[in-house]
Amino acid sequence: MQPLTRRAWLRGALATLALLAARTARANDGGGSTFHRIYDDEELRERFFPFLVNVFHLVPAEAFHALITQAVAEHATDDAIYAAIAAGLPGITPFASTLTHAIPALRVQKSVLGDQTAALVGAGAEVNGYVEIGTFGDYIEPVRKRLALSGPVTLLSDAPQTWNPAEMVRRGALRPNASFVPMGDYDPVTPEVLPDASADLITSFIGFHHAPLDRLDPFVESLVRVLRPGGRLIVREHDVQDPTDDTLVALAHDVFNVGTELGWQENQAQLRHFRSVASWTAHLEAFGLRRDEGHELQEGDPTDNALIAFTKA
Repeated sequence: MQPLTRRAWLRGALATLALLAARTARANDGGGSTFHRIYDDEELRERFFPFLVNVFHLVPAEAFHALITQAVAEHATDDAIYAAIAAGLPGITPFASTLTHAIPALRVQKSVLGDQTAALVGAGAEVNGYVEIGTFGDYIEPVRKRLALSGPVTLLSDAPQTWNPAEMVRRGALRPNASFVPMGDYDPVTPEVLPDASADLITSFIGFHHAPLDRLDPFVESLVRVLRPGGRLIVREHDVQDPTDDTLVALAHDVFNVGTELGWQENQAQLRHFRSVASWTAHLEAFGLRRDEGHELQEGDPTDNALIAFTKA
């Protein structure tokens, strides 16, 4: 991939400033309503619907769409809409929904991200040392099946893996399949737990947009330290180009959170520093990384959640 030009960097910076200004405006007018901004607009409502079909498919998409539409019609504020959706979810959740929806949906996501990672790295490529960030180890086995993994496998996350049956299903392995390193609040990874140049591949399928802005750079710097020269950092980030994209992606997070029974206060506390892929490219390349050519998108995902790869020089 050609180096990012000054014009492209400026476009990314201006787009990020526009998004920040839009968020500030919404905050100053009482927060507005993410749900109303999308669901009161027929075109945006229909644009959002494939997210329920292709990405978040833990309950029947049509019924969930109808529930959200009704909640938006009956309530003015997002907290009230969120509560109404949470109250209505049990009524549209099928019996044995874990078997009929949750597990198949997870299987699809694991397959998609496994295939996309292999497309970026090269199917069957040798990888000595793998670090997965922010999951329960969901994608370790899909990556292992598509790449020639050797060396240590590390899970940088909130909690260590256990023998809980639900976790076994999520990770696709009976026993824990990674060493655990606590992630904290995007704490920099120390050399004592992950030495310099000890991994060929690091993935952050959850992206960096939830990281506190003052903690992101030290965290990324520590990841680059862990990578070997020629190693890759793979990140999944929404390509948010304008305020409408920002609102649609924010709604996807709200819907995911209410659908997974996260409380309203926890949802509101979640940081969402979305930006364009061009802006992410410029930011990460400042750490001595070079973005690889191309990217991968999930078919039918309206949030443009792009998987992008960076190589350490």
